[in-house]
Amino acid sequence: MTRVPTLDTFNRALAQLTASAAAAARAQEQIATGSRIVTPADDPYGAAEVLLFEQNLAELAQYSRNATNAEVRLQREEAALASVNDLLQRSRELVLQASNATQTQETRGFIAVELREIRAQLVDIANTENGRGRYLFAGNRDTEVPFVASGAAVDYVGDQGQRQIQIGESLFVESGDSGDQIFMRVPRANGVFTTAAANANTGTGIVARQSVITAGVYGGESLTVRFTAADAYDIVDGVGAVVASGTFAPGDAIATNGIAVEIDGQPAIGDEFTIAAAGYRDVFATLDDIATVLESGASSDAALAQQASALNRGLENLDQAIGIVLETRTSVGSRLESIDAQRDLNTGFELLGREALADLRDLDYTAAISQLSQQLTALEAAQQAFVRTQGLSLFNVL
Repeated sequence: MTRVPTLDTFNRALAQLTASAAAAARAQEQIATGSRIVTPADDPYGAAEVLLFEQNLAELAQYSRNATNAEVRLQREEAALASVNDLLQRSRELVLQASNATQTQETRGFIAVELREIRAQLVDIANTENGRGRYLFAGNRDTEVPFVASGAAVDYVGDQGQRQIQIGESLFVESGDSGDQIFMRVPRANGVFTTAAANANTGTGIVARQSVITAGVYGGESLTVRFTAADAYDIVDGVGAVVASGTFAPGDAIATNGIAVEIDGQPAIGDEFTIAAAGYRDVFATLDDIATVLESGASSDAALAQQASALNRGLENLDQAIGIVLETRTSVGSRLESIDAQRDLNTGFELLGREALADLRDLDYTAAISQLSQQLTALEAAQQAFVRTQGLSLFNVL
């Protein structure tokens, strides 16, 4: 008598039914998701490649967000700097206007009032926010108000940092500039040296143009041009030793140590003009200095000459500030162009990445539907076979 292995037959039919059902379910899931790789087991190598492409696309998306954030911040900075430039240009016009001999003490006082208003506006612009509660010109300490006015002084409490934002795989862009470099560290005069008329001068000598004859010769030492006669002068060093002498006529340039100072008007015997390293003067202090000079009520020829010298130096300081603003705006413009160029490059990379990802992952619907039809047919056959196997029993033939 031969034994009929009904249990083995049943298990084989069940296994075939399960496999057919799993294959049909997998095909249906592929069609539903539009992806041929539903689990890594479907294509281990392809799944790994998909993860790499998805990671790359996520990085590109982050670079895009970073670029937008940097662009918005830089655009706000450009707008603020444009306003600063306009105010400084207006200040320059006012100084030139005040230098006109036809001005009176009263009209110069009016000019001083406007200059102080401009100074207040500059402080306000220097404390501009980026639209998200952070200050444009505070460096890395951008959660605190960077410029604090206290009487005649304006203090900078930010830092020197420039926030770097990554907008490409190997490209970082500065999303701002330190207010210290723009508003506070403004070189005085010509950036090398500055000359001032002594307060005790009694003549009408005015410090006009200052120039560097030979770069690198002047080392920042303190010098004094002292007039020993209406047409003669000595140059003395910081300890009072005479280092040079010469003759003078109004409008002459007095040269020493690779620099030259042109003096207009007629200095009196004993008048002095001090020469010192330029150093720095913040733009707020420059405007305050000019306004104070205009408010001094100068009326004598000597006082007016000192006022004219101070206005000339103030004008040079304003030109330095305007130059820094222009240089910064140029840098901001270059960074904005860099962002545009990198954004285009990132867009190209993204398109290529999505195409490659589609080739790896996207489903061929025609082939998938045909395969699903075959698998459903196989599943139906397996189901019928299982039903028949389930009904097999020796009692059916007794």
